[in-house]
Formats: sequence, structure tokens, C-alpha cells
Amino acid sequence: MERDLPVVDPLDLPLPEQSDAEKYGVIKAPDSPSMAKAAELFRNLERRVEGSPAEFMLPGGGIAQVLELKAYGEDPSAFDYAMAGLDATDIVPGAAPLKAIFVGLSAKGAKAIKDRVDSLRGEGLEDAQDVWNAQEGQKYKGYYNPSDGQFRMEIDTSEANITREDIKLPTRVSEDDSVRLPDVLKFDDLYDQVPSLKDVKVKQLPLGNQLQGTLAAYDDVTDTIFIPGGFDKLKDDIAKSRLSSLLHEVQHAVQKREGFLQGYSTQRFTSDEFEEAFKEANKRRQAFVTGIGDVAKEAGAKYPSLLAKGFSILDSVRVNPELLEKIVTTNRFSDEGRKLKEEFESFYAQRTKGQENVIPADRALSELRDLADAFDKDLQKMYSVAAEVKPLVKGFREADAEYQPLYEQAQRASQMYMRVPGEVEARTVQRTFEGNKEAGKELVPTARGDFSSEEYFYPLDPEYNIPTRKAQGGGVQSLSPIAKDMYRGYDDVKRGVGSYIPYMK
Repeated sequence: MERDLPVVDPLDLPLPEQSDAEKYGVIKAPDSPSMAKAAELFRNLERRVEGSPAEFMLPGGGIAQVLELKAYGEDPSAFDYAMAGLDATDIVPGAAPLKAIFVGLSAKGAKAIKDRVDSLRGEGLEDAQDVWNAQEGQKYKGYYNPSDGQFRMEIDTSEANITREDIKLPTRVSEDDSVRLPDVLKFDDLYDQVPSLKDVKVKQLPLGNQLQGTLAAYDDVTDTIFIPGGFDKLKDDIAKSRLSSLLHEVQHAVQKREGFLQGYSTQRFTSDEFEEAFKEANKRRQAFVTGIGDVAKEAGAKYPSLLAKGFSILDSVRVNPELLEKIVTTNRFSDEGRKLKEEFESFYAQRTKGQENVIPADRALSELRDLADAFDKDLQKMYSVAAEVKPLVKGFREADAEYQPLYEQAQRASQMYMRVPGEVEARTVQRTFEGNKEAGKELVPTARGDFSSEEYFYPLDPEYNIPTRKAQGGGVQSLSPIAKDMYRGYDDVKRGVGSYIPYMK
């Protein structure tokens, strides 16, 4: 490959001996140490989840950027605040004024509530929020969901609780169906309104699913909810989280009974072949990550399992050691720090010219800074370890090149899954249960979700009922054309061929 700059292997260049003052200079202390510490915590969170399914849910970087700037007395830009806002919606459970689960016309009191809502609409109230506000003071309130045009009534989940902490659940393969939802969940109001929910079976979530991060699941074929186990000896916050996950799955059971748009799973946006290929690529990549991490750990590096990417960039880009030392020892928010960043970006653009799938310069610079920080900015030691892991880095780079396109595909599947109406609705149940009641205006349920109805994704799947008529609640026309346009943007993501996969949280 043609290069505009001569290639110099940094491992062959000894670093000049310098005093500590010459080497590290004077780094400005933050105006707010506590804010700088908080920024560091979010930055560490970003590093820890990178490359995992949690990455797009828990980025951390946007919040860290704002905190870092403010810690050193600088004003974040509007873009910085926007990115932090996106992080906050993912990291902080969305608070909503009312905790509720949503049922339909099968509920005993639903018809009367529907008649009231229809009457309000007949009086000229067209906006869904105005209809909702007009029901203030009522125990049960109703609305039409624009995703499918169907009526819903909410039931307050504030009093929902665990029936027994020491419940022993049968396993997934067990023929024992004796444990039913009321044995686990105390929620009399819900059972009074929808008695058939008493028949929902509850079983033990398989260990493999727990290790993969699935907190609960609902099987609509056998009408079974799977949860990790009982609630005995769990800390209060963990027990509350498990209870909210259970309520999430109960909403899926309601969706089946009411004919609402149901949940989905990320696997249904991919093929069986993709899942196997992704698993194998991740396994190969992780083997090199572990090997590199073991060598780095032996040398005393911090976060050894997170350094493979940094070593790969160091090896492939071959950064001038003097430039890298200046970058990692200069306050990045100072004028000199900004100049060095620009110098690196120019250097990086030249070194990666013509290459495919190049990560952005700021991301590469962040990886190199993290790599230096892992060795407490002892670059001599860092380069020494880099020489030792060079053969492993080559293998990592090849495995990573195979893994990254599959990982991005899995991310897109996750992003689509998050926007499926049935999942948005179930997450709304869960998020509002975990949040706290707030004073002030009470939002209509469709405004409490993490995606608006205009952002829903309707899978092109014969088993998923896409609305084809005008939605009664919001006047929204069929969104299937929008869904088709969205799906065309993900041509490399294939839907699963299986007729059934449990709706995973």
C-alpha cells in the first residue's frame, strides 16, 4: 500500500531520557475534582461495555465529555450536550408520573372506560394528551395506542409485589407446570381485571440465557414466563429490578391475550447462520484479547482485558513516539493539547489513507490515551509490552476485521428490536415501575416510552400484525411503508426463519 510518510517502527526508536518535569510538564488541576472524578467513572463505564451488547445502551462517553469540559472550566458545545442527553436516556431509567401496566378490552372495566374516552373524543378532544388530561382523578384511564389503533386501559403497578421470596421454580424442561403467576407476583387488581393471567406459568430461566444478559423471557406458545429464580436473599435494588423485569414479561402476556402488537427478539432480525458466525468470530477475537491481556497484566497494566484495540492501533498506525508522549502528557483541554490533537488527526489521516473500515481519529486517539494510562504513562514499558504481544496483535487484527462487521450487524438488529412497538410498551411498564412518581403533568402512556410512535419499527414478518387502517388514537396512517423504507436500510440484516423465538427482554 502506498504511504505518504516514511514508515518508522516506534519499537526501534529509543525514547530520549528526560526529567519528570520535561517528560510530563505541568498538567492543570481540574477546577472541580469531584466532577472530574465523575467524568472518569463514566469514561470507565464506556470502556468496560465496549464491544458488548450493552454498548449502545450504556455509552457513557457523551456524559463524560460534558463533565470533563466543565471540570476544567470550559463550556460544552450544544453538540456535546446533545450526545450527553442521548446517553442519559439510556443510562438513567426514564422517570414517569405513573406506574402502570396496560390492558385491553378483555379487562372487566375496560368497556366503560372506552365509552368515556370515545365520548371525550366525540366532544372534540382530538389530542391524545388532552383526552388523557380530561380523565384526571379517575382510578382507571384509557387511551388509544397509535401503534395498532387499539384501546388500552392502564392499571397502577405501585402495589405490585412479590408473593413469596423463597419460591422454587421448575426448570424449563420440567413437566411441572404447578407454579403460576400469582404464586410469584402479588397483583390482585390485575388479576381481577384480567383473570386469565392467573394461568400464566412461571419457570426457571436457563443459566445460559442469564450469562448472555437475558433477565427474563416470555414464551407465547406455552404461555410461560422465565425468570432467573426466586427473590430470597436478594438485595432490595436487585429484587426490584427482577420484579420490574417480571412485569415487562407480564405485559407481553397481556399483549398475547389482547391481540396487541407483541414483543420480538434480536435473533428474529438475523438468521441462524448469522448467530453461529457471530458467536465463532467473537470466540476467535476473544482468544487474542485474552492473550494480549495476560501479557499486559503480567507487566502490571490496568484494565488488561481492554487493551487489545489500543495495541492494534499502536502497531498498525506506528505513531511517532515523541508525538504520542506529548499527547498523553499534555492536558487535552489546553491550547497545546488541542494542537496536538489536530497534529495527530492529520498524521492519522495520512497513515490510514485508502484503508477500509478505519475507526475515526478521535476514537483511535482515545484508545491510545487509554493504553498509555493503563501503564501510568510509562511509555517505555508500554512499547516493551507492545513488542512482546506483536504476534498476538496481528492475529487480533485479523479476527477483529472479521468480527466488527458482524458486531455492527448485531447492533443494528438490537436497535430495530428496541423500536418494535410491543417492546417499547413492555419497557415503558418496566421503566416507570423502577422510576419515581413526579409532581406535575401526567403524560399519556405513549409519551412515556423511550421512542415515540413516529419512531416505531414494524418488522416485515407475516407473524407480526402491522396496522393497515387508520389508528383510532392518534390518526396515524399505516406505518408499514415507513417500516419497509427502514428495513431497506438494513439489507444485510436477515430475519430469522424460525416460526417461534421467545420474546427476550
